[in-house]
Amino acid sequence: FFKQKTAYEIKECDWSSDVCSSDLSLGGPVVGFDPAAHFDERTAATLDRFYQFAAVAARQAWRESGLAEAPVKPERIGVVIGTANAGQDILEVGWKRMLSEGKKPPPLTIPMTMGNAPASRIAREIGARGPVFATTTACASAAHAMLLGLMLLRTGQADVVVTGGSDSCFNFGFLQAWDVLRVVSPTVCRPFSKNRQGLVIGEGAGIIVLERPDRAKARGARVFGRLLGGAMTSDAADLTTPDGIGMRAVMENAIADSGLARDDIDYINAHGTGTIANDRLEAAAIREVFGERTDRLPVSSTKSAIGHAMGASGALEALATLAEIGRAHV
Repeated sequence: FFKQKTAYEIKECDWSSDVCSSDLSLGGPVVGFDPAAHFDERTAATLDRFYQFAAVAARQAWRESGLAEAPVKPERIGVVIGTANAGQDILEVGWKRMLSEGKKPPPLTIPMTMGNAPASRIAREIGARGPVFATTTACASAAHAMLLGLMLLRTGQADVVVTGGSDSCFNFGFLQAWDVLRVVSPTVCRPFSKNRQGLVIGEGAGIIVLERPDRAKARGARVFGRLLGGAMTSDAADLTTPDGIGMRAVMENAIADSGLARDDIDYINAHGTGTIANDRLEAAAIREVFGERTDRLPVSSTKSAIGHAMGASGALEALATLAEIGRAHV
């Protein structure tokens, strides 16, 4: 789901109106999403919003891949979906029921909050019986999920992997928590701008279908791009302040894993949150890796257009990059 930034109003918190307020006024929520258009009433009531997003996006990706008509052994299909926040919406419903109405939370609250719920739902819908699991590594969740999908293909654990990420971010409590962190921009998200003031919250789901190259070629699949390699590193530093060492290492390792050279890289879709700390360190890391080429190497951040979709970010940004690659080669 791609969306434009949309202003939204954060209403007074019903069960704590004396203390609940927020300065947030801009975000990138998914608007016009109607669960009834995709699920029957009973099913929709058992699915938190973040995996409603994932299930609908996966249906679209699976249909577009052509695999619905191309038999795949169920045990050779994997599903790896990332999320940073999991079932925030149903948790908020539960707290409101307990604190404001004196009622118990909805009976399926536990399974609706689990991070692996989107992967399990997608597996049920497409009949996947191979590796099915979730990644939850904050903003890197979807990127890690996609790289793990690639690893499953490389190691022969699967022939097809449905992967990506999903997050629903526009419930009151979640927005309130981000507000007090003081990294949300009061205006717009301006990655790498001298006048940047922070990130803008987004949400949504991005799903990509990965398939072994020989299999895709044999069935004449429409290929949007090739995932040649990747890498994972950790900052191992401060809780909230990123570390340029990890940023530099992950780019170097990803290039090496892909079999490409640094001069082969034509574009970088950066993390680019629009925060003071991240953008400064990320820009420095890019310059360290690419040296003099940095001045001629296009770098941008999709977050300036759709906001920071948390656990879905990596997948949405990968889809945006694939779309641009396709447009450039038309």
